[in-house]
Amino acid sequence: MEVLSPFLGSHAGSEYSTLAGVFRHKQSACSSPTVDACSAPQPQGRAKSECESCRRVVADLHWVTERYEAVNSTVAQRILGSICMEAGMRHERPMEVEAWCHEQVGEAEVFHPLALALERIFSEPALPSRRQQLLQRELCGHLTEACRDDLREYNKEAKLARASQGNKDISTKQPQQKNDSDKKKNAAGKQQQPTQASLKDDL
Repeated sequence: MEVLSPFLGSHAGSEYSTLAGVFRHKQSACSSPTVDACSAPQPQGRAKSECESCRRVVADLHWVTERYEAVNSTVAQRILGSICMEAGMRHERPMEVEAWCHEQVGEAEVFHPLALALERIFSEPALPSRRQQLLQRELCGHLTEACRDDLREYNKEAKLARASQGNKDISTKQPQQKNDSDKKKNAAGKQQQPTQASLKDDL
């Protein structure tokens, strides 16, 4: 109750009526002896590049999405629809993160593929760290190219996936080709065998 009490009732005009106020209270509450859920927060400072902004957005997306038991298209779009506006609750200096998020994630060519990626990544059994890594490569590498390292890793994984799929296609084709070959041999053998009628004629 000690932790929640500042959030109860009306907050008009109070520090909790702003996202920055919520951020400060959340940081102090979670690191307080009463809760002891995390260590004292370290100052992040401003995001110094597009890559850094993107990776902070990915961390937010991962943290929010992990709270859902199942992620479908509706959930994914709901999360993406609010993630940029909530940056002030998760970052001490959110200006660059929020601006980058609105500029990139708000665009349809990023929003819809990212929603599909969220649904796919969080529907497969995987370690949380692996999910964040895949999401980072998808958003910061493939969709926005904000981080060169993530783009390189995305392309590497995509190449391996294509090679693996190619090997599967070859392995499924080989038995079929063998069966077709056997059928042709059997048909040729039947054609070469003389019929009983032709044998009688020869005699």
